[in-house]
Amino acid sequence: MNAFVILCIFAFIGTFLSKCFNIPIPGSVLGSMIFFIYALATRGFKIRFIEQTNLLLTYIALLILPLCIKLVDSYQQFLHNAVGIIVSLVISTICGSMVTGIIFNIFLRRENRKHLHRVLYQTIRKKKRKVIKPKSL
Repeated sequence: MNAFVILCIFAFIGTFLSKCFNIPIPGSVLGSMIFFIYALATRGFKIRFIEQTNLLLTYIALLILPLCIKLVDSYQQFLHNAVGIIVSLVISTICGSMVTGIIFNIFLRRENRKHLHRVLYQTIRKKKRKVIKPKSL
């Protein structure tokens, strides 16, 4: 349950900062960004926190339920801005997919380069072993 408590703490911090400083970013998003920065600063979390997230995944519907209720509550606002929301979702999905593909290709090239260097190094070592020294007369 420590993982859930940590997520709640960051969500509350984000909500608090959003309300106090009148930031136009929702508190949950701000809390997630702070959580991400914390994870980068501490170089991730221990394995036991990752294992505990399986419990959260089983109850993911309960965690998403408040978001769905808020969406139903804001139905009229959604209809008023539906075109802008849908266009921004499509564009952000396309941009996100493109960035993911570019980053994947960079890592794939880097991994292929490492593999190529390993193969070349092993080939060179094998050739050096096979070199036959001429017999002296």
